[in-house]
Order: sequence, then structure tokens, then C-alpha cells
Amino acid sequence: LMVKYDIGRLPVIDEGRLMGIVSRTDILRTLHGDDYPEDYEVLYTFSEGETVNYRELMQQRLPSRILYMLETAGEIAANLQYRVYCVGGYVRDMLLKVPNYDVDLVVEGDGTELAVKLAERLGGKLRVHERFRTAMVKLPDGTKIDVATARTEYYEFPAALPTVERSSIKEDMYRRDFTINTLAICLNPDQFGDLIDYFGGQKDLEQGCIRILYNLSFVEDPTRILRAIRFEQRYRFNIEPDTLRFACDAIDRRLLGKLSYKRILQELILILNEKDPVPSLKRMKEIGVWQYILPEVKLDELDEDTLKRIALVLGWWDERYFRTDTRRWLVYIMFIISNLNELQMEEVLKRYPLDNHAQRCIRGSLQISRLARQIMEHNEWKPSVLDHYLAGYSSECLVYLLLCLKDETAWENVVHYLDRKETVHIAINGHDLKKLGLKPGPVYKLIMDRLYNLKLDGLVSNRDDELDEVRHWIREGDLNSAVN
Repeated sequence: LMVKYDIGRLPVIDEGRLMGIVSRTDILRTLHGDDYPEDYEVLYTFSEGETVNYRELMQQRLPSRILYMLETAGEIAANLQYRVYCVGGYVRDMLLKVPNYDVDLVVEGDGTELAVKLAERLGGKLRVHERFRTAMVKLPDGTKIDVATARTEYYEFPAALPTVERSSIKEDMYRRDFTINTLAICLNPDQFGDLIDYFGGQKDLEQGCIRILYNLSFVEDPTRILRAIRFEQRYRFNIEPDTLRFACDAIDRRLLGKLSYKRILQELILILNEKDPVPSLKRMKEIGVWQYILPEVKLDELDEDTLKRIALVLGWWDERYFRTDTRRWLVYIMFIISNLNELQMEEVLKRYPLDNHAQRCIRGSLQISRLARQIMEHNEWKPSVLDHYLAGYSSECLVYLLLCLKDETAWENVVHYLDRKETVHIAINGHDLKKLGLKPGPVYKLIMDRLYNLKLDGLVSNRDDELDEVRHWIREGDLNSAVN
């Protein structure tokens, strides 16, 4: 009631008798103790004026399949006598002319029921999360649609996960982190394309402003500080002065220290997956966030040129080798902690819940640094020798290796090896070896490995060359034990 109607005090009634009143501050202090500021204060400006409709803009900028999906959701909602809205990043980025087809829907009604019918209509698969009253529809082409019941949230203590209750679209938008993320577009046929803007989000978009909705926002969820930095740097916006002041106050109160490392890691990964995360890292250090992320790491001591090169090398890697599974964030972490010793690295791995692949990469980064020095000292190494050392490494480790190479010749040698590795395949198989009179057994793998190395080094080029090489080994007696 206090949030919905902006009421500062409420009467306390027991069996029809007025017992007294409680203020918003009384309630917050009872729930959260001294972690809450004295007074509740809104920072947004109320939006007024005529309704703006973006149907035409949606038709211009959206792929036809996405537009059809949104129209279908609106039709289903109308049949159920619900209201459904497209919300969040999609609306924000559409107005900023930034491509974003991640669709989030909020339903005034039963979101799960709408999701079930949407999955049926579009031939998608459904997954439901009962606690948060959300569902995810995955379409045959891989498109994912997140559907939520309009809800409000309250926090039982600072930095906790929210408790959820059903509400209206206005209350749902009010729980969002920043005004630029409170925009919604109605999808019902009678209002399709109407912009819903209760909290001045469009104005803040136009002014390039990151603004929380109320002063307790960072107290309730300190991860919003990290998100504020991410959006500020992504769009080259500015965190508005009051929002920055409340962020710094939350940092001074050590509220980031109350977060689990799992939640910190989730936000850090999102930052490191940005097109250029370096400005965000600098901003984190500037306002005091970094001490809660990796206090062992002194950002000023990292080689800034290499840090900036990571995005370039990752882009080059993806384009050259058509890789889509390389974890960008992991390469950044490997470099960021590269100055730590083994003991410090293990402490980081104890704190953060990284999966086995990430842990192997991070532990392997020390060895990769040493290997890079060896490669620079031995520029004469052939591709087969490089393969002996590098064959088992992941994409992230190989990118990190390239970043460690400061010598142009060494870089070119490794790239030549990687290029060869992409194209080299052995043409003959076990049937061919059997026809040559060789008994099946471990020797087959030995032969294939030797041929592979020769092919990497350019000494064997085709199937005939491979067969000739094996015949030569037989004549020379190298494979006597395997000859029938």
C-alpha cells in the first residue's frame, strides 16, 4: 500500500479499534535494522502527456517472426481477458536503435497460463518456475520467450533474494533496477504498441541517464551497483548524481560484502561479456566496488594494452575459426588474475563457484604463461611440436596464449599451427591399414598420430602420400610387429 499509493503512514487497527500508526521508516527499520537510511525517497519523475504508440517502429525494426510472436501473445491475452506487455531490455534497446531480440513478457493475470497457450500456438517447449511465477517458452528456431506474472517484490533483509507477490504492471515496473528498464509496450490488439512509462524512463533514455527509482534500491539489492556500471559504460550514459551518491553510500556501508559470491560472479560475467568491459573495470575501481570482487588483484598493475587487446583478439579468433562457444569472460578473468601466485589463485577458486572447465582454464593459465615464454625462445618449433604442447587446450586457453605472446614471429608460428590444425585430417582409416597387411591393435593409433604430425608439418598432403608413407615404414621394418 505504501509503495502503490506513496503513503508515508498507515493506521494500525485491531478488531476495528485504532491502536496507532506506523511510518514507512518504522516498517523498514523493523525489517532491516540500521542498514536502511532514515527516510524513503523517490528519485524518478512522474511521466505525463499523451500516449505514444510504437506499432510502426516495431514493424520496421523487428523480424517478422518476432512481430508475429508478440501479436500472438497479445491475442491470447485478450482471449483470456488479461493484459500482456513486452518489457525490459527489448523496449529500452528498441528506442535506442540497438538490436535486441530477447523478449520478456509480463502478464496482468496468470503468466503461466498464457505461457502454456503461447507454447501450444507456436509449437514451443515450456518450462515453469513456480516460486517466481515465471515461465520460459522455447520455440523450434531456438528463440526464447520469458513470461512472468506481474509481480511486486520485497526483501526480508538487505542483499537477500526477493519474496514475490502478484501485482499490476505499474508495481512490476516499480521493482525494476533503473528507470530506463521500467518501460513497457502493450501487446493487446486494442493497444498494440502503446508505450507504458510510469517513471520517466523515456526521458532518462533521451538524456543518457542511469537513475534508480528510490533511495533504498541499492540497500535492497547491492548487485544493482554493478548493473548501473554496466549500463552506464555500455551506452556511454552517466549515473545521475543522486544515484551515484546512494551507490557510494551502500558501498561505504559494506553492503556488497553481504552478497554471495555466486551473485557477484553472475554480475561480473555479464560485465566481462560486454563488447568492451575495460571502462567498467575502471569504474568499479573508481567508486570502490573492486575491493569486493578481487581484492588480491591490483588493476593498476595489469598491462593496460594487453587488457584492451583481449576484445580484439577474441573478435579475430571468432571470425577466423568460426567459434561461438568461447567464453569471453573467462579469458578476461585468466588475464586479470595472471599476476597472482598459485596459492592466491586457489583462494579465488575457493570463493567463486566456477564450473570445472573454468577452473581448469584458470589453473592452466600459469602453465600457459610459461609455455608462451618457451615458444618465444624456440621460434623454430614446427607445428607438430606445437601440437604436442597445445593439443589439449581449450579455446579460452589458446586465446590467452596468443595474448601472452609478445614476439611477432612466435605469434605467426602459433597462428600457422592453428590454421593447419583446422584443415588437417587423415584420409586413410583402419580398413586401409588392414589391406596393407597390418594387424589391428595399438599400432593403428601410432600410425595415425605419426601421419597427423607429418601432415601438420606439410610433409604429407593427400591420401596417396599417406599410403606411401605407411608402405615405407613397413619396408623399413618400423612396423614389423604389426605385419601379418
